[in-house]
Amino acid sequence: MADLEISVGIDARQTKTGGAEAKREIKQVGDEVEKTGRKAKSAADRDFKELEKSMRSASIQGNVLGEVIGRAFDVAIRLGVQVVQMTYNLVKGFAAAGVEISKAQQVTKLSAETLSALEMQARRTGTSMGDVSESFKEFTRLIGEANTGSKEAVEKMARLGIDPVKAANNLEAAYRQLLTRIVTIKNPVEQANAAMDAFGETGYKLLPFIKSFDGDLDKLMKTARDLGVVMTQEDVTAAKEFDKANKDLMETVRALGMIWSREYMPMIQSVLEQTRAWLANNKAAVHDWATSSSNAVRGFIAALNEIQEWFDSHPTLTRFLYGLTMEASPARLLYKYFES
Repeated sequence: MADLEISVGIDARQTKTGGAEAKREIKQVGDEVEKTGRKAKSAADRDFKELEKSMRSASIQGNVLGEVIGRAFDVAIRLGVQVVQMTYNLVKGFAAAGVEISKAQQVTKLSAETLSALEMQARRTGTSMGDVSESFKEFTRLIGEANTGSKEAVEKMARLGIDPVKAANNLEAAYRQLLTRIVTIKNPVEQANAAMDAFGETGYKLLPFIKSFDGDLDKLMKTARDLGVVMTQEDVTAAKEFDKANKDLMETVRALGMIWSREYMPMIQSVLEQTRAWLANNKAAVHDWATSSSNAVRGFIAALNEIQEWFDSHPTLTRFLYGLTMEASPARLLYKYFES
């Protein structure tokens, strides 16, 4: 606010014009007061407008900041949910692979490392790991039968050039020897026969898979280690424990659903029985309602058909009425004119 300091001096006794001077001085005082008042009001208005502008700006900034924080919080929640879901799916996939290797171990008696390398190659070639496991199981069974005196099994092992006793003591080495033996056979017929001796009647179907890594199991395992996809026995054990815990959780959730259903089943059953009883006791009313509603629908359809027939029998009038409803028709233009 502007400061106001006014000094007035009047001496009416000295001259006859003292009164006029006094009036002039008073008028000047009034002018100064009015001028100062206008300045003060202008300054106050300016200060108020600046305050209002600042408050409005602060409000807008606050709204923008609030919206930004809200969106950021929403994005963070969505991202967190996606990360948790992705992590769960990855862990679940790892556990599923470990469980499959554990099942393959039970039928082939091979190590987790060897089976995980074979599983990697099965994925790369589009081969079913289940088929690979079943075929390898036949060779493990063949070794056992040869060691129990089966003549046919002994003959097959002899044709493959593998000692049954040594094979039984070291399955991993026996498989390496077998795969190398098969890929080194040049004659296709003999190669197929060797595969069938080892893996059963459908063993020849496994030849493309074996040839895909040149029958070199050590080289395949090195590739798997370099790619980081080899699973150890500890990995398989941990995978089986996770799979069990996950299945236990699913069963627990199922149990909660059963508890919920058990508690609500009598109430829902009561509602069903009451509804059935009401329908049974009000068959006539339901029939009347159905009849009335169907008659109403039929009447409506009949009316539409009559209107359609009328339009079909009065084509000239129909075109005239249609012209009245068009946007540029004279009737619509007159209506818009008077409406405006």
